[in-house]
Amino acid sequence: MATLTIGCFPGLVGNMTYDFALKLAEAAVNKGHKVNLW
Repeated sequence: MATLTIGCFPGLVGNMTYDFALKLAEAAVNKGHKVNLW
């Protein structure tokens, strides 16, 4: 088990990067990891 911290700055990066981060977080949660989005 791991805790992942993913930083997202929608104002600085494109929405595509934000969507990718959400998909990555969802995949990690499904594998039993804890995810922090900021």
